[in-house]
Amino acid sequence: MSNLIKLIITIGTVMMLNVFLSGCSNKVSLYKDFQPRLSLETFLNGDIVGSGFIEDWRGRVTQQFDFSGNATWGDGICTFKEEMHYYNGKIDHRIWTIKKINDHYYEGRTSDVIGVAKIFIEGNAMNWKYKMDVKVNHSIYRLSFDDWMYLMNNNVLINQNSFKKFGITVGSLTLVMNKKSVDA
Repeated sequence: MSNLIKLIITIGTVMMLNVFLSGCSNKVSLYKDFQPRLSLETFLNGDIVGSGFIEDWRGRVTQQFDFSGNATWGDGICTFKEEMHYYNGKIDHRIWTIKKINDHYYEGRTSDVIGVAKIFIEGNAMNWKYKMDVKVNHSIYRLSFDDWMYLMNNNVLINQNSFKKFGITVGSLTLVMNKKSVDA
């Protein structure tokens, strides 16, 4: 068998295994008994601040940033304005519209997300799944996002987000957020 055929079979096997394993990954329902309980309407309300970093596929930090956001609710719909100030001077703005469908499912929309972000909540965990076109240098890549958030004590929310292309992880984001103190 030629080396090219072996390479194609190996790549195909890795891709199929990756798709299978991602389908078997943690489901948000596994966290239904975890505390403290996450209420999107409670945490995602008012001012939120945080800091985080982005890693490439090798686990190397490529960017660091500070995060700020403000969320308001009305009639089961949240408007969430977020801003990321990267240490290199770049600033990203995004305005999310999040609609409550039921106690465990929400849908989010913003200008750079393709279609709708599906948001699932159980216990202390929240999982967002969506696709987004991301500009890297002079190219645009359509990536799948698997965004996990966990509410901890003291109103701390830890966010772990992996970015995938063709089912293969190409990067990740880690962000620690908390409610901004009224006294600040």
